[in-house]
Amino acid sequence: MLENPTYTGRLYWNRLDSRAHKQGVGPVVRRSPDEWVEADERHEALITDEQFESAQAEMKRRSNGHGGRRRRPQKRPHLLRGIVHCATGHNPLRMQGRARKGEPTYYTCGYRTSYGDRAAEAVGHGKWQYVREDSLVTLIDTFFASRIFGSDRLTHFRAQSSMLASEVEDRDDDQCVRIAKQVGEVEQRIERQLAALEAGVDPVLVGERIRNLKAEREEAQAALAQLEASHRDSTVVDPADALAVLGALPDLGKSLIAADPDIRRAVFDAFRLRVEIDRNSGQIRLKALVSSAFGEATNLSDLGEAGDPALSDKAIPLRGFEPRFPD
Repeated sequence: MLENPTYTGRLYWNRLDSRAHKQGVGPVVRRSPDEWVEADERHEALITDEQFESAQAEMKRRSNGHGGRRRRPQKRPHLLRGIVHCATGHNPLRMQGRARKGEPTYYTCGYRTSYGDRAAEAVGHGKWQYVREDSLVTLIDTFFASRIFGSDRLTHFRAQSSMLASEVEDRDDDQCVRIAKQVGEVEQRIERQLAALEAGVDPVLVGERIRNLKAEREEAQAALAQLEASHRDSTVVDPADALAVLGALPDLGKSLIAADPDIRRAVFDAFRLRVEIDRNSGQIRLKALVSSAFGEATNLSDLGEAGDPALSDKAIPLRGFEPRFPD
């Protein structure tokens, strides 16, 4: 409240950046005051501008250690804040970090609080879903050491890339067959309507039916042509290019484990790390985005800088980094 200028009657827009939050890849970020947009009109003020500025000056003085009272040290944010999601019986929901004095940090799901006990029991969620941070960090370190930086990353990608390509091809083939069958059935119905016309059925009625059938046939043929063109002009990442990106990554697995928490978090954000927990299936799914920009990284600081949103246009999403670990 002390930092909110709204109480002076001033209204501002563009104070928060929620793009990463809406995509589920990060928290809501407070923009710099230089980026705020002030409204032309003001509402009734609760305090004066002078009182507000005085409060800001006092808080700044205290934060610099000149307030006469010892300031309590600021707690370190949870390492996996915004990364851990619960997917036990429902769509993934972000889990909230919790900490109790003398106990390890853990993350809990608020599904029951939002939807009630009956809804939680119905989806197999139960009253409480929580997981300790240290147990997740161990899995994450193993994931990065083997699937991102380790030698297993190339073998794993080859296997899953081949399987994914086969699944996409089979799905497209099935859809093509289904639409082609639909076109054939429509043509048969048109022939039956022509036969009915020759048999003396009202030509106005038959003509209307044939026009509708021809429109249906044209729509199906257009869908089939679009599907075939999409298959020919597919923009799926070339596996050879993807392997080159992965092969260029240095082995930073051990360095990541020993790194400072701030550096570790920067690396997690750079790779868009996401953790999903599904108690019903007994699985913890870890996902990461590998960008071509990471191929030039030589240390953990470089990887932290690679997480800048400006690199999003260069990102190459490599589907397949989704290992499943038993719960």
